[in-house]
Amino acid sequence: MPSVGSYAQAVGRSGFRAISEWLQELPGPEVALHIGAPDLPSPAHVVAAVEQAVRRGTARYGPNRGEPELVEAIRAKLVRQNDVRVGTEQVLVTAGATQGVQLALSAILAPGQEVLVPDPGWPNYAMAVRSLGGVARPYALAADGSAATQLAELERAITPATHVIVVNSPGNPTGAVLSAETLHGLVDLARRRDLWVVSDECYESFQFTGPHLSPAALDDERVISCFSFSKTFAMPGMRVGYLVVPRSLSALCLRLQEMAICCVNIAAQAGALAALEGPQQALTDMRTTYLRRRAGVTRRLRDAGIPYTDPQGAFYVFARVTAPPFGHDDKGGDWDWTRELLREKRVLVAPGSTFGARGGGWVRIALTADDEALAEGIARLVAFCHADADAASLTVTTGTADERRDPVGARPRPGPAAQ
Repeated sequence: MPSVGSYAQAVGRSGFRAISEWLQELPGPEVALHIGAPDLPSPAHVVAAVEQAVRRGTARYGPNRGEPELVEAIRAKLVRQNDVRVGTEQVLVTAGATQGVQLALSAILAPGQEVLVPDPGWPNYAMAVRSLGGVARPYALAADGSAATQLAELERAITPATHVIVVNSPGNPTGAVLSAETLHGLVDLARRRDLWVVSDECYESFQFTGPHLSPAALDDERVISCFSFSKTFAMPGMRVGYLVVPRSLSALCLRLQEMAICCVNIAAQAGALAALEGPQQALTDMRTTYLRRRAGVTRRLRDAGIPYTDPQGAFYVFARVTAPPFGHDDKGGDWDWTRELLREKRVLVAPGSTFGARGGGWVRIALTADDEALAEGIARLVAFCHADADAASLTVTTGTADERRDPVGARPRPGPAAQ
């Protein structure tokens, strides 16, 4: 048989694939808190715009860059909300932020070059890097560390082979938000070490600690920004995002876009245009809902003595449920714990080591179930966590020195974000 591509073989599988295999063996969850897909409906005017586009007959190819009206609306939004001033030639409509990340890395990465990816962080960063023959190197920024400490940690991770830093703020899975001081320092570091920065900003609308800062507002020559309509406007299945690139990359990225997907679904782009230019009340309501859910979940975890990171943005809570990290494989403690939670309590969360080795011993709780289901799921999780701790003599308490030193920044006294 002919051989398969070595880069493709290096990609591996994400933990979410393993979870899908569990669901073929075990009863399905009664409360599903593992997927970061909004449960809230897409705004009515977005759905209406898609329907109207389909009726008009939009089953055609479109421009590789995206529909001109949408590209212009994105350019205007970047000026208005992100203080990022670019020409329309620097904007590309992508099939979600996932394809945007892949496109960005395809344009700047050569085989053997290293990309710094956050740990814990979205696993697809490392998968995309490996698919291109690159080397993904994890880095950790302590959530409760000063900007100077965070930047020193980041610089220690840089090697002569490092070419790109991936940053995600607000972050998945912890909800961490990098301070303005840290982002300024990160961009200065990239400039000094001649690195690219790929900034994933798909949770920009769900930052709860102050205004969102886009790194591209600090440097328009080395920062590539990825955005998504999926999270912001609860339209993940429509697969629309956008990439903002320096002028030096605009022509290359357009060629790569033509090769990769040609164009994004035209009807979905009509929905994205309506999302940007139509009423924004639905987005305000979503923020209010996620804040309410976050408050309820963190209060219940705090009352139960279960440590968690302070979620300053996004719509997740990262909680510590087992003894210190067990490693990054299917036999890790958080994997066994999560599987047993599903089997015994019919609640499904995402094992922390799905997001990197530093997530071992943790789980990600997605705030993407209605309030009643979320409350029931957390009640079951707390009961299981305490029963498991009693049975296995696991410590699930707050306030220890070990917790304060934890690399993902667990807070022994959770409360308003300090960063």
